[in-house]
Formats: sequence, C-alpha cells, structure tokens
Amino acid sequence: VSSTDTDCSDSGEGLASDPTGECDDSDATIHPGATEGVGDEVDSDCDGGELCYADADDDGYIDGSATVGSPDVDCTDAGEGLASDPTGECDDGNAAIHPGATEVAGDEVDSDCDGGEICYTDADDDGYPLSSTITSADADCSDAGEGTASEPTGECDDADASVHPGATELVGDELDSDCDGGELCHVDADGDGVTAAELTIESTADTDCTDPGEGLATDPTDDCEDTDPTIHPGATESVGDEVDSDCDGQEFCYVDADGDGFTDGSTTVISEDTDCADAGEGLATDPTGECDDTDADVHPGATELVGDEVDSDCDGEELCYADADADGFSDGTILASVDDDCGDVGEVDENAPRTDCDDTRAAVNPGAPEVCDADNVDEDCDGLVDDADDSVDSASLSSFYADIDGDGFGDPGDAVSACDAPEGRVSDATDCDDTNPGAFPGAAEVEDDSVDQDCDGADAVSPPDDASSGGDEDKGGGCTTTPRSTPARSLLFLGLLALMRRRRSPRARFTPPTVNP
Repeated sequence: VSSTDTDCSDSGEGLASDPTGECDDSDATIHPGATEGVGDEVDSDCDGGELCYADADDDGYIDGSATVGSPDVDCTDAGEGLASDPTGECDDGNAAIHPGATEVAGDEVDSDCDGGEICYTDADDDGYPLSSTITSADADCSDAGEGTASEPTGECDDADASVHPGATELVGDELDSDCDGGELCHVDADGDGVTAAELTIESTADTDCTDPGEGLATDPTDDCEDTDPTIHPGATESVGDEVDSDCDGQEFCYVDADGDGFTDGSTTVISEDTDCADAGEGLATDPTGECDDTDADVHPGATELVGDEVDSDCDGEELCYADADADGFSDGTILASVDDDCGDVGEVDENAPRTDCDDTRAAVNPGAPEVCDADNVDEDCDGLVDDADDSVDSASLSSFYADIDGDGFGDPGDAVSACDAPEGRVSDATDCDDTNPGAFPGAAEVEDDSVDQDCDGADAVSPPDDASSGGDEDKGGGCTTTPRSTPARSLLFLGLLALMRRRRSPRARFTPPTVNP
C-alpha cells in the first residue's frame, strides 16, 4: 500500500520486517499464532486446519471436552464435532448411547446418559424378576430389588423369595411355590376336614386346598367320629350345646359365675367334661343379658331396688329418688335414671332423707332454717309456718317491745325476737314510761307536774310572773315576791338540757331541779 509519508507505521501499513502468513486480513483475531477456537470452523491461527470436538461414533453428541485436529477448516468430517453440537455424551464409542437415546430395560447400559438404568423389578431378590420395571440409581441392575433382562421370568409372588419357578412345592400350605398355577394338597375324601397325611392330590384348578376332596397341611389327621362330618378334630366347637365337636374330650360353655341361670352370651369357659352343668357353667339355651355375673340378685327380670345405684334388672337404668330442687332431700318420688348411679342432677340415692315437703324449692327441706316471711312457707318442713323455735333464721327475726300501758309505744328495755308481734308487744321502742299510758312520744305535756309526758327528757315548766306582790320590805310590809333572776333561768335551762341528754331507764320519771329564786 502506498504511504503518504516515509514510514510504514500508519494504520493499515506494514513493514518488511513484520511476520507474514496472514490468512484473513479483515479480522484482527485471525493470524499466525492466534488461539484456535474449538469447533467454530474458523482457522484462527492460519495453519490451514481447525480444532474440533471429538465425536468418534458420529452420533451428533460430544462430551464437551475431548478435541481432535481437523486437516481442513470445517468440523464435519468423520469423528469431528462442532461447538454447537449437543453435549452430555457418556460413551463416544457407541452411536446408540447419547442423551435422548431409548433406554433398554435390564441391559445394564446407560443408553440415555442420565446416570441411571431401567431395571426389572425383583422385590424379593430371588433372581426371578417381574415384567414391571424400576429406575436404578446407577447403570447396573444388581442392587436390591433390581433384575436384569437376562434373568429368568415367570415370578408369581415377588414378595416371597421362596416362591418362584422351580421352587419346591409344599403340601397343603395353599402357596403356589413353583408358580405353575396349581397346589399340592392332602386328601380329604369325605370332606370332614380330617386328612390322611400320607396321601396327596394335585390341585390344578386353583392354589387353595378347599375344593372337595382336598385338605390343608393344618388339617387334623385323625377323626373321633366318622359318622358325622361335623365332628372331628379341628371342627368348630359350638358353645353350650354339650357336644364335643372337636374330639378333645372337653366342651365350651357360657360363663354363669353367680349361678343365677343368666349368661352374657359371649364370655366362655372350658368345661372338663362334655356337659355345661357344673358350677359356673351355662348352656346356649340359658337366657342372656347378664350385666353383673358376680351377683346372683342382678340379672334381667330381677327386682330393681330404688336408689341403691345397682342396675339389678340389667336394663341400663337405675331407679332413683327425685330431688328436683337439688337440695339433698326427696319427697319420695321415684324416677328412672339414664345410668346406674343416682348422682345426676335431680337424683338422690337411698341414703337421702325422703321428707322434703316441697321439692320445687331448694330452700325448703327438713334441714333448712325457718325464715320469717309473708308467703306462709314452712321452710323446715315441720308442719309449722314461721314458728319461733331454734330453727328460725335469726337474721329474719324482728324485735318486739313490751307495751304494758297499751299506748302503742314499747319499752326498749323489754324486747323479744319473733316473726310477728306477740300479744302485748309492739315494734316501737320509744316509750319512756310503760306504766303510764299518758306518757309516750308526742303526748301533751302538763306543766309543773314533775312528769315527762312527751318523753323528751324533761317536764314542762310554767313561765314566771313579772308582777310584784306583798308589802315594801323597807316599810315592814312583809315578804315581797320578785321575778326569777336571769342567772336562775339560765341554770334551770342547763339543768333541763343535761337531764334530756342523760340516759335514763325506761321507767324513770323526771324530777325538775330545785332552783332558789
């Protein structure tokens, strides 16, 4: 290129001493000595070849790490792979093995490169797998519960390692041990459940030994009664029929521990003989319904006693005395309880007094205190109403005071407690003299009679005269009456006030003080 100056250092110019071998002068990343990109089909180092990913089996999958040198600049030759090819190859020597390939069950080859394998199911690990499959955590099928495609098939019970084709068939165990679809049974020609242990028969219809003529390994081998197919060792023993059905010399009986002729119809006892007539034994024909086999007085039809909290007749209920007001006393009324006790609300047992005179009121019973009231209720059920005996609640009593003089006012010093006023007594306690019918609060006061008629604590005193009488003392005319001095009046007032404040006995009479005029 022609330079505009005398050097070759401008953009796009090169010196004669610069290295040669450029193969793409349009891309600065491409030149001799450049790093070769793998599988990008670009000859970055201008050596005329390319570095490709290895795809030895040419299945289009690479492992993303192995490389191979290509003699040309593409990666489409045999054994070569591009950077854009899918990765995950786990076996580059087999074109059938790669991600997405079809997994073949039980071949112990990880065909789809997922790290696992599809195996046949062999849950009992007896070497005979089922046709169903299971996913293994690795690429083999040798772990517990796994089977390979090369193992024999025909498994009929993968839960039992002793059951598989070729296993030994056991007689009369009702297991098809060899998986041939049949069973080897003992012979029971008469069908009574007793077999001849030395004889066997092949059952081809099914795997049990319950068809006519077949017997189990568990069947008894002797028969104590060959005329009745229902009687033989192993037969079901009927309870209480007095027949030794199973030939053991004993009998099952119902329990009748209290010997009252009733059983509960379920509890049994083994009798040492073939009847059920011994103590504690009962027949199948005995009536059932027993609810307490320790008490001969308790059975269906027995007499029910009231309040003893025993279900004597086994009907699930008890007769109790009624206590409707729940005060612990009953009036003797009987009711049926829904259970066998008498502890529910409204019930009492035989120990409760049955003398309640009103079972609708809890405050009315023989143990309740008598209360003074206006509704004429006999709280203590003694036949008396508001009777002033020791049972009356003292808080409900009132005090009544003697009224000897009959003026309607009582003596506070003479009181009794009662519900109602006794004869000659009143509720008022303000009479100051119960011997004087004219003395009571509010009575008219008589002046200067030394009697406190109105019970205010003092007698009324008449006012003094203001006029003088008699002769002149200086004239020798005799005595002269003069009005009471003011100090004397004050003294009289104070004396009356003190007497009014003094506590006197109810019958005390007031005597006014003597005042010197």
